[in-house]
Amino acid sequence: MSRTNGNSGDSEKCVAVLHKYTEEKPNLKGDRLNFILLIILYVIQGFPVGLTIAFSIILQDNKTITYSEQAIFSIASWAYILKIFWAPVVDALYVQWIGRRKSWLLPLQILMGSFLIYAAGNIDNWLPEKTKRPNLVKLLLVAFVLNSLSAFQDIVVDGWSLTMLKKKERMLFFDV
Repeated sequence: MSRTNGNSGDSEKCVAVLHKYTEEKPNLKGDRLNFILLIILYVIQGFPVGLTIAFSIILQDNKTITYSEQAIFSIASWAYILKIFWAPVVDALYVQWIGRRKSWLLPLQILMGSFLIYAAGNIDNWLPEKTKRPNLVKLLLVAFVLNSLSAFQDIVVDGWSLTMLKKKERMLFFDV
């Protein structure tokens, strides 16, 4: 059963554009280093999310923590939900001589690295053995701050990827 809504011309144009861009092989000569950089940045920003999930899994083995206390870790993912409000700020505010994306990316990387080093030095106190009660407030704070920094980095890297790649590669990965 087919359904027509009068926009068959639009769908034919979309199919033609898709066919054109999938038939041509992308020329990655000038973009190889850009792709490698983007992959590294996307992997780095995924690390805090994995750490938050790991905290939740580790807390399941602790007999002193209730399920409702474990559910508190969902608050740490709110940073990604709120990034829609921060994206215009990140795009509008930057230091011109550093660059639109780098003026955000460099401080975010330094903050994220510093915070991870701080957390690594204290994780044994915050997350003790199974019989002792962990410090949920500190663990949640660590997870929320790292996820917030990661969400900011996601805004920056998404915008940077759109400006760094050639139009043909952008069409392949974003618009189709």
